[in-house]
Amino acid sequence: MRALIIYDTRTGMTEHVGKAIEAGLEANGVEAIMMKAGAVTAADLEYADAWVFGSPVHFWGPTGAAKKALKAALATGAGGKRFATFDTRYAGFKSPGAAGKLADALREGGAMQVMEPSTFAVETGKGPLAKGEETRAVELGRQLAERLKG
Repeated sequence: MRALIIYDTRTGMTEHVGKAIEAGLEANGVEAIMMKAGAVTAADLEYADAWVFGSPVHFWGPTGAAKKALKAALATGAGGKRFATFDTRYAGFKSPGAAGKLADALREGGAMQVMEPSTFAVETGKGPLAKGEETRAVELGRQLAERLKG
């Protein structure tokens, strides 16, 4: 099982969460590869059995680079791919944000959602992550691995 974590980041916080999710996946027997959204190719997307999309919330949704990677993923054919999404945001932000919008588009494209969109709080626009969020991201990776293997 191979999971591709596709992320964009503005301050490094989304990358930090992605690395924690990667650690949780790998600790539970799922090969995880992390790539910045702007560097992902069609071959990378096709190679993976599952996609994990992450983005900071930017104007109530994903960043431009995350949207571009999403479009590329959908163009490769999302049918049969399993996915999860996450975003980083201020704790009080209460909209679907990047994770919800990415999940909606992937479901509409035919991919199978294996977890609800996840959100991770940052203390300020430049970080750090709120207390406990890194641990929660590792646990999310562990849970995701179990669902992908099951």
